[in-house]
Amino acid sequence: MTNKYLLILLIAFLLTGCQQVSSISESAPTTIPEIAKCIPEGQVPQTAKVVEISDGDTITVEISNQQYRLRYIGINTPELGSSEHALAEKAANYNRSLVDGQEVTLYIDTSHTDRFDRLLRYVIFDQVFINYQLVRSGMARARDYYPDSACKEVFLYAEKQARKEELGIWMDE
Repeated sequence: MTNKYLLILLIAFLLTGCQQVSSISESAPTTIPEIAKCIPEGQVPQTAKVVEISDGDTITVEISNQQYRLRYIGINTPELGSSEHALAEKAANYNRSLVDGQEVTLYIDTSHTDRFDRLLRYVIFDQVFINYQLVRSGMARARDYYPDSACKEVFLYAEKQARKEELGIWMDE
């Protein structure tokens, strides 16, 4: 995907807002943000309640009265306890401000779980593509974890914009 295509995609998102999603479950929202059109088609969304924020890229959700750790697909935030601890705290707090206690909509790419048995998902809340928002705000880096790569180019573009604007991780670089 070229930068020109991504720019067109971003402009389309800003101009059109939302579009219907096929194969939607009754309990899930009927629209997703245009920027999230990279999510593979045919996915049946799943609704979950966020019950805990572990850090900037990992949350705990409740689905059908069971709790699961969930890792956002395609992003990576600084680790708590690392040399980037202050940034990790900011990323965790920003993540908390976006989704803590909220009902979110989850989408699968290819893999259901990672090697740590965490769910791997794209997350949407209130028309915000959370994975994208964390990168775009400079709180996360775009990371391609093949085979879950459907939104790789969208996240790379978001990171490029955050770097250009010197947001979050990219301040004073």
